[in-house]
Amino acid sequence: GFQCAKFNFDNDRCIAQHSDVCNLLIDNSECFQDENKCVCKSGYYRDENLCALSVDSRCTATEQCGSNGICSGQRCRCADGKRTQDVTDAFGRSIQRCINGVDQIRF
Repeated sequence: GFQCAKFNFDNDRCIAQHSDVCNLLIDNSECFQDENKCVCKSGYYRDENLCALSVDSRCTATEQCGSNGICSGQRCRCADGKRTQDVTDAFGRSIQRCINGVDQIRF
């Protein structure tokens, strides 16, 4: 079948490969052939150049929960000062991610 080869995260292209090049380059990503690019697996969201677990997903390390999350009680939670945001993953499933808690920058 087709797998993806990563040129960069914003402009990935699928090519025929024997191994899953997407996941080798970006953990928890896969080839989404309909759009011909690497995307985060279901239940994950893009957080800079990694695929992070959604809020309340089972985790073993804080790094799995994205830049605004922590792993607490084996679940991804938002870190202090962060809040949840409702989003959809690459496959249209509703998930939550952690974002900065301040809606606007105040001067």
